Order: sequence, then C-alpha cells, then structure tokens
Amino acid sequence: MKHLYVFVALVLSLSVHAAPTRFAILTDTHVNAPETVYDTTVVQTAAGQDSLVLVPRQVNGEPLQALALCTEDIRNQHVDFILHAGDMTENGDAASLLAVRALLDSTNIPYYVTSGNHETTWSRSALQDLKTVFDSVRFAQHINGMLFLGMNSGPIMRMSDGHISPTDTLWARQWLDSLGSEPTFVITHYPLQNGDVDNWYDLTNILRQYNTQVIIGGHHHINKHLTIDGIDNVLCRSSLPDKECKTGYTLVEIDGKDIRFHERSIALTRDTTTNPATLRATGTSEKQWCTVPLSRKQFPAPDTTLLPSYAVNDSDSLFVQEWTRQLPVSFYASPIHMYGRIYVGDDNGTFYAFDQANGRILWRYKTSGRIVGAAAAKDGRVVFGSANGTLYCLSVDNGKPFWRVKLGKPITGSIEVDEGNVYVGSSDSCFYAVKLLSGAPVWTFKELGNYCIAKPLIYKKNIYFGAWDGNFYALDKKKGNLLWRWNNGEANMKLSPAAVWPCADNKRVFIAAPDRYLTALKIEDGTESWRTDRWTVRESIGLNDTILYAKTMQDTVIAISLKTNALLWSTDAGFGYEHAPTQLIVKDSTLFVTTKNGLVLAMDPLTGAIKWRHKVGNSLLGTPCPISATEVVVSSSDGTITMLRKREPILPDTTAIAADSLMNDSTEVAADSILQIVYDKSGNAIDTIFYHSRDTLVKHVTDTLYAPDPDNLVDFIQ
Repeated sequence: MKHLYVFVALVLSLSVHAAPTRFAILTDTHVNAPETVYDTTVVQTAAGQDSLVLVPRQVNGEPLQALALCTEDIRNQHVDFILHAGDMTENGDAASLLAVRALLDSTNIPYYVTSGNHETTWSRSALQDLKTVFDSVRFAQHINGMLFLGMNSGPIMRMSDGHISPTDTLWARQWLDSLGSEPTFVITHYPLQNGDVDNWYDLTNILRQYNTQVIIGGHHHINKHLTIDGIDNVLCRSSLPDKECKTGYTLVEIDGKDIRFHERSIALTRDTTTNPATLRATGTSEKQWCTVPLSRKQFPAPDTTLLPSYAVNDSDSLFVQEWTRQLPVSFYASPIHMYGRIYVGDDNGTFYAFDQANGRILWRYKTSGRIVGAAAAKDGRVVFGSANGTLYCLSVDNGKPFWRVKLGKPITGSIEVDEGNVYVGSSDSCFYAVKLLSGAPVWTFKELGNYCIAKPLIYKKNIYFGAWDGNFYALDKKKGNLLWRWNNGEANMKLSPAAVWPCADNKRVFIAAPDRYLTALKIEDGTESWRTDRWTVRESIGLNDTILYAKTMQDTVIAISLKTNALLWSTDAGFGYEHAPTQLIVKDSTLFVTTKNGLVLAMDPLTGAIKWRHKVGNSLLGTPCPISATEVVVSSSDGTITMLRKREPILPDTTAIAADSLMNDSTEVAADSILQIVYDKSGNAIDTIFYHSRDTLVKHVTDTLYAPDPDNLVDFIQ
C-alpha cells in the first residue's frame, strides 16, 4: 500500500494541474519610448501673412506598435499569465520601460519580467529605472504546482558575454531547495550555453539536481530548441516585425504530459502615409513548433569538452602565484591600489578595502545602489559613486565617511582626483567637479547629450571624456567650460566613444569606440590627427611614453609608435573574440592586459613578447591594477578579487646544495644551483627544478616528495 501512495504522489506531481496551464511569452520587444516628430503647418501671422511652423507630435515607433498588437491579441487567448524574457526596451530607459509596463498592464493579466542585455548594458540609470518600474529584476512564482524562476543573464553596464551573477545563483538555489521538487521552469534572456553566457555551467549544474523542465529565453530573435547540459532550452521569437512583415509571440500550454510551444503570428501591413509608418494587423495564424515532455528527467552527464580550459595555467604555474577572495557578488568596477590596500565596489552596492598582502577584507561600506565605476584615492581619502545618486568620500583607514554628496541621478562614471578636486560624469547628462576636502561644488557641466561611464583623463590643464551621445569632450578642469567637442558621425548612440579610458601625449588624445576606429585628436582643438579601422580596436587602449597599445577584437595586442605612427609589433595572444572595454596598463617593465573571459596577460611593452599568462576564471575582468612589474590585482564579475604575482627563483647565499639524493638519474647539478620543489594544491610534489645562480634552467625531475606546508604551492629548499 505504501508503494501505491508513492506512485500516486508521483503521478500527481507530474500532472501539475487538473486543467492545462496556458501562458504567453514575449521577448526582444526592443521598445523605444514614444518619439516626438514635427509636422509642418501653415499659420497666419498677426499681419495676415502665411508662415510655416513646426508642430510637435508624439508617435510610436514600430517596436512599440508591434508590442501593442501582440498584447491586444494575448487578451483573447485565455492565458493564465505572461512572461517577458528580456530586451523589453532598446536602451533600458525609464520612458521606454513605462511604455512596456502600460501595455502589459492593459491586458489585466498577471505578468512577470526579467531583463535582457539591452536593459543592462546601456542603462543610463545603472538598472535603477528597471527596479523602479517593475519592482524587481528577477521573479519567483509558484503557479499551478510549478515553479517559475526568472533572472538576469546580461552583462552590467559594460559590453561582454552574458553572465549569471553569484547573487542570482544563490537566490535560485534557495528557491530550488524550497520548491525544487516541483516542475521548474527557468527564464533567462540568453540561452545558457557556451558562447552566450560565460558561466552557464554554474547555473546548469544546479538545475540538473532538481526537477527542471525547460529553460526559456530569447536573444537570438528566432524559435529554436536546444539541449544544453542535458536540459531543454527553448528560445522564442522576437515581437519585432520579421522579413515576412509579421509580428508575434509564443503561446505555451502545459498538461500532465507535455509542454507545447506555439508561435502566434500576426500579419501586418505598413501604412506609409503616416510619419512614421503605421502597423495594422491583417490576420493571425498559429502553429505548434516544439514539444517537450513533462517528466522528472534523468539528465545525462554534461559535455565537459565545452567547459573553459585552464591549460594556460599549467604552462605558467611555475611562475605565477595567486591569492583569491571569492564573494557572493559580481564586480563590474575596476580595482585601485593605494596605501597597501585594494579598493573596489561591488554590484550589490558595497565598497571594500582589501589587504594587499593576503586579500583579507579590512573594512566595507554599504550603499543602496550598485557601484559600477572605479574609485580614486588621495590624501587618505577614497571617493566613489553609487547608483543611488550619491558621491561618497571615505577614510582609507577605516571606511568612515568624511562626506556624502547627493548628485541626484545614478552615478555611472569612474572617479578622477586632481589638485584637490574630484571629477565624475553621471547619468543626468552632467559632468561634476567637487572639492575633495568637503564635497562642495566647484562647477557642473550640463551640456552632455547622454550619460558617462568611463574614467576621465586629466592631462595638464584639461579634462577629457566621452559620453553615450557620440561625442568626446575637452573641458577646462578649473572652470568646467567647454574647450572643444568631437563627434564620430554615428547616429547610433551605441557606437559612441563612451566606454574608453582615453590616453594622451603632448600633442594628441587617443580614443577607440565600438565603431572599431582608433582615433587621434589634436589636443588643442579636437580636430583629427589620424583615424583608422585597420586593426579593429574596440575601446581598449593604453599608453606609455611614446607607444600606444590596443587590444583588438580578435586575439591580438598591438603597439604603435607615436613618433612615426607606425606599427611596432603585433602579438597573437590567443584570447579569441574580444569586445570588453578595459584599459591596457604599463607598470615599470610590464604591460598588463585583461579580457572578457578571465585571462590576464603580462607582456614586454617594447617587444610584445608574452612574459606569462594566467586565467583566473571565465568571466569579465576589470581594468588591471598593477602593484609592480611582477604583481597585479584584477576584479571579476564572478565575484573574485585576485592577486597574481610572478615568483622569481630565490638565489642562495651559500655555495652549494646537496640535492643528489632527490634525483632519479645521474644528472649533475652545479654547485651554484638552487633546488625548487613545486607542489600541487593537494600537497603532492609534482616537479623539481634546478636553477643556476644566473637564472638558467638546468633540469626538470619528476619526484614524489613530502610537502611540509600544503598551503604553499611552491616551497624553496636552500
């Protein structure tokens, strides 16, 4: 009888609900807020003469019209709820988000939304507007005996691959631990696969442990059924009109046996007599295109060949030692170093001071908004901005605030400090200068066409920066007046020189942008000295003396002589496709480069030779923070702060080492050599290396030796 009860319970859990559950999926609607257009009309002046005037009129673009037709159709489909799988808007702005919400509200049907990369990467509010309009950027709903989890999978404020934050991973596990025996549906904008989400396996490894049925998403704008790590992943069409002039969405029906996906299409005509064209529905159609069995699945083992490779660390592990601090957050801000400490803010709004020696947290300061920009420190003070609109100045010693200044809108830019002033760009299309000692205003530049995100460059008497309005600006740093403004001629704001940290020499300021151009502007008036797309550079440059460095979008790092404007060297570093904006930094005799997939490069700045490489993870790294030519700190969106240190061979003061008893062959070791025993993380000796005092490698000998201190990856015997 006991077995019968178990069987009945199992059947009930799979039956889910007596009546089929129906819901609609919208995705990739890419709405822009209603736009203002101007109609020309004739009016009579007081003198009785005809005059042409422009009359403003609010209009809806095609994406908003298409969404309106979809929501109108959904009202008649008897669905239980609506899901939106992200990219609701084109730019994540409040007006567009409100327009989407108004249409969803008009259905009088419960709805649940998550964000896409267009909400997260180009959000001038650092996602504050998304939280305000929709209350939350993720959802968990228990509906008809099923669990629906929706979470962000897009990069935050910087171009990169998709990413599941440690915070969201923990949140999902908590819900699954509570209700994971129920049939579970996960909604992420990106498909959870290699090439779309850099750490997809962090979430799929968890989902495989529970009653996961299907992962639902969009991003690719097409209907597609994938199997990722054994889990069904269904991508749904965009509502944007397709090449057949049809808008549409997805209807899902779940009964006790199957999950059925239907494409609901709405045929359109374009009335071009209006400005802009008006979309009108001419008919509807529906077809079932995908069926996923509803069952408690036995997932096959995932394909481990798709996991990121750390083989590069094997080849360089003899030379690089690291400490790493893992936190359940993401870091999108780049770290800075001063006073023997590392300072950086996280995506949950906490600012930290880490001990440079061991990574221990010395103090932390909590704010109510995410921190996406790099801080700056000077005179015992560290300054940073928060998406809550506040600029903070804290003591470097204990984190206690000296002052807090409310600028109003979210602060999205990185900080620079110079001659007693703090400089920062914000999301309110303003650039600010305030006093370092008090936070008192010095000046405000109010002529930006959009928000700032990068770190400004202070060079001599001026300050230089870009914004998401297609412009690059030069201001007088004392008074804040505009000296010149350069525009790249692109109508698309996403091609603006906004994310680059600019560099300058005596004659020119250098920038790169998503338009793939590397540009040199004359420092006195902003006219172009030269401009080239030869190397496909995107936002990642650096400068040292007379050499300009750039990270290209495919594998290579280049160096250009600023004396001759000629290419000095080009090194294939093997990092693959690359589009994350980071500055290249030279410290003493080393050029440091970071990538979107966790790789740190140390290079010779004169020759381009790779000194060493180390992969700290598979997620987005910030701009490197070198301590010296052999030490660098990096932050990652995977929640890690890592110190990498090149370990040089330690030379003995004595004349000889008795090492013969450790060797398994007759190799002779010179009297002025040093023995280095290398251990793995389990404490097993994996290699024995002998060096001459002149730093010349003599012999590798594999041996099995006892490691006296398993916590040390490398021990030296002298």
